[in-house]
Amino acid sequence: MKEDESVLCSRCGSGLEFFEEGSISGQRCLCCGLSVVTTNLSGIKTDSNIYEVSCSGDYRNEAHVRAVSAVSGFNFIAARKRLKEGHFSVFSGEAVDVLKVKNTLVSAGVYCTVEPDFPWG
Repeated sequence: MKEDESVLCSRCGSGLEFFEEGSISGQRCLCCGLSVVTTNLSGIKTDSNIYEVSCSGDYRNEAHVRAVSAVSGFNFIAARKRLKEGHFSVFSGEAVDVLKVKNTLVSAGVYCTVEPDFPWG
């Protein structure tokens, strides 16, 4: 097989383009639409470790209280009380959910840590 044959459609001979959409990747023909695909799960989606997110922030800062409330399920008053007490565990779960929680807290300016070491950001 010639090197340039691998980028041509086996059906119509047109060029192929590489694509990634969600959890799949592959090549598709620009002309007839023929596709060859495979699963492409990112590492974070297959990480089955359980991580624990802890945080601390200013109980007088409404953005901090709202962020803690949003990720923990505590109501506003309970979230404020927990922040007033100091650094505490706010969430425990798998990597995909932990990343969302961490991003919510960090975007509000809340200090947070994740244990064990969190390789996903």
